[in-house]
Amino acid sequence: MLEIKNLRVVRGENQVIDALNLEVGENEIVGLLGHSGCGKSSLLYTVSGLLPIQSGSIKWQGNEISTPKYALAPNKRNFGLVFQDHLLFPHKNVFQNLAFGLKSVKGADRFSKTQIANRVFELLEILNLKGFEKRPIQSLSGGQAQRVSLGRALATKPKLLLLDEPLAALDQTLRESLSAELCEIIKSQKIPALYVTHDLQEAFFVSDRLAIMGDGTIHSIGRPEELRNRPPDSYTASFLGLHNQFKVEIGEGGELICPFGVYEHKHHKLPLDTKKILIMPEGVEIFDSTSDGVALSENLKNDGVLGSGEGLTNDGGLKRDGVLGEKMKESEVLSEKGYRILKGSVTAIKFSGMQYIAQISLQAQIPFQDQDQDQDQDQGNQQNNLVDSQDSPIGLQNNSINLQIATHKHLKIGKEYKIALDPMSFLPLL
Repeated sequence: MLEIKNLRVVRGENQVIDALNLEVGENEIVGLLGHSGCGKSSLLYTVSGLLPIQSGSIKWQGNEISTPKYALAPNKRNFGLVFQDHLLFPHKNVFQNLAFGLKSVKGADRFSKTQIANRVFELLEILNLKGFEKRPIQSLSGGQAQRVSLGRALATKPKLLLLDEPLAALDQTLRESLSAELCEIIKSQKIPALYVTHDLQEAFFVSDRLAIMGDGTIHSIGRPEELRNRPPDSYTASFLGLHNQFKVEIGEGGELICPFGVYEHKHHKLPLDTKKILIMPEGVEIFDSTSDGVALSENLKNDGVLGSGEGLTNDGGLKRDGVLGEKMKESEVLSEKGYRILKGSVTAIKFSGMQYIAQISLQAQIPFQDQDQDQDQDQGNQQNNLVDSQDSPIGLQNNSINLQIATHKHLKIGKEYKIALDPMSFLPLL
């Protein structure tokens, strides 16, 4: 329905959008996620017709609505805009605010008083605001006011909804509940939407597809769970909070050479041209440093293979090749699978998505880098910037490295644990 090709937009002396391509399908909500200043809002204003374009084109249902030489007027596009600040008229009540857009329609398409009243009461029902029609705007909560703002955008039955961080001014708890309501309302009206946000959780919840923006263009786009489980590049992974990124080399025999040691070719599935890997927080196993059997993060299953469904004996031991009762030390099973076991201390913990995300600081041997390369790197910077530390030239023996780990168990800050890394779970990054 909406098709944007090779879009470039300049505001003043700044290029805010560059070589951007995007499509929005029928009844689809596409989230735009990115840091402040990356061009998200500028893209919405351009699609709405409020900003001219320098090159490229915007089409709606196959018809050009913006080119460098032509732009359909914003009021002719019938696209609904919802802003972070609800911009309701404080001197009008809820009914009058919802009716404002309908009364503004002129000519042959104008609405009668009866049609306006019917549409407003229909919107109040949709917005779960029945009985609020005479309420003054100042008496509404933040969530109620934002629903009225959405209703005003929906009043004229727009072809496309453009939402610019509609929940940013609300507290976290209200954002979580209202994002579900907004998504349900938009879907019920069968209207496609572009939804701008900088909140990762909100973006994942409302988006059918999610576009990661940076420097005025789209770095990646896909279903939220696909981007999270297999990010295509380093920028996307970092933005989604996946910081276990490390430079690696693939040797002549296919062996993987990385900060955690050397892995035989049979123990990994990385392409031979891999230069960088991502280790998912869920792809790391953590053990109590005093135990030799029971994993704390509950990821190690089925003969030591991360993420699969079976493999522990009733007393917490590991099975060899699925045979019950033959308990093994985890070090034996893991070494057979090509795992590397390291030790590290927990430096930080946060609770996210019903699990703990722990940061582990561990000492990793780096056996392959030339020792005269950048020996004088600032170690403090390495510790304080996780992504930069993993991007820096590898070369220090016993280098301290931070690793994120997902676990359902509560770990103790400062305590030492054993870490098992499964090379089969390493993902290549661009």
